[in-house]
Parts: sequence; C-alpha cells; structure tokens
Amino acid sequence: MFAHLLFSWINCTKSFLLFSGYVANTNSFPKPLTKEEEEYYLGS
Repeated sequence: MFAHLLFSWINCTKSFLLFSGYVANTNSFPKPLTKEEEEYYLGS
C-alpha cells in the first residue's frame, strides 16, 4: 500500500516537473506572426 502511494506520488511529481520546466522555458512558445506572415499563411 505504501509503495503504491509512493510510486503514484513520484509519478505525479515527475509529470509536474516536466510540465513546469516546459512552460518556464522562455523559448517554449514561438513569437507571433506579423500581419504580412498571417496573410501569407492564411491565403487572405
């Protein structure tokens, strides 16, 4: 029982750390497109 709780806690912690590391990285999200790029890619 204790081992099951321990492994569940470790798994949740690992998932949280991976996610928070991804979001905390300043290069995680690309820069927004310019108006010209938007029109080019949307074909408007």
